Parts: sequence; structure tokens; C-alpha cells
Amino acid sequence: MLLDIHTLLFVLTVSNALIFILIGSTFNRRRRDTGGVYCWLWSYAAQTIGWALLLLRGVAPDWLSIVVGNTFLVCGIMLVYRAIRDFIERPIAWHTSILTIALFVAGFVGLYASGAMPSALIIWISLVGGTLGLACAWALMA
Repeated sequence: MLLDIHTLLFVLTVSNALIFILIGSTFNRRRRDTGGVYCWLWSYAAQTIGWALLLLRGVAPDWLSIVVGNTFLVCGIMLVYRAIRDFIERPIAWHTSILTIALFVAGFVGLYASGAMPSALIIWISLVGGTLGLACAWALMA
């Protein structure tokens, strides 16, 4: 049995929302032990919004479902990286995170507005998301 893309996006949206609720309820009870929990919590919120916007593709305007949805997903990955760095007690400055997101958005909007093929958009998302994923792995190993 094969699942279609809408089913997978729905499952991702619901599972990220449930994780956000569970971490949020735990975070509210133990605020003093935060470490990187705050960034981790909001990473799931950003990913929930991103997956939900991608799920709305065809219903919502393309700029909203594609550009804004993927931006929320990259923001979620960036927040995971920030959380890891907070957990290992080597936090990074907020301006680094904002600059990373701004560069992603500039590149993505530039490609999207120029009418680039979908494969170019996928390569850009994969490049930025993969780089952040490798940064997360590197931070965990260090």
C-alpha cells in the first residue's frame, strides 16, 4: 500500500503538533531547567506550520504554501541547531540564525521569482537544510 503525499504531510503536521504540545506542557512545569528546550519547543512549532502550509499546496497561493512553508521548515531546523548548541552550553548569537534564514529566503525567493525549475528549488532547500543538519550532527559530536 502506498501513501500519497497529502497523507504523509498530514501525518508530519499532526506529529509535529503533538510533539510541540508535549514539550510545551513539560516546559511549562520545569522552566528553570530550560537549556535548549525553548528553541527545541519553537522548532516544532515552526515545523508544524511549515508542514501544514505545504499540505495546503493547491488550496493556498503558491507563494504561501511553497515559499513561506519551506521558510518555516528551515527556521525549524535552525532552531534545532540553536537548541543543540544551548544543550552543549555553546550557544550561538541570534544574528547568526537570522542571517542564515535571511540568506535562505533571499536565495529561495530569487529562484522562485525567476521562474526556476522546481528541481532548482529542491536543490536549494536540500543544500541549506542539509548544511544545517550537518551542523547539528557536528555540534553533537564535538
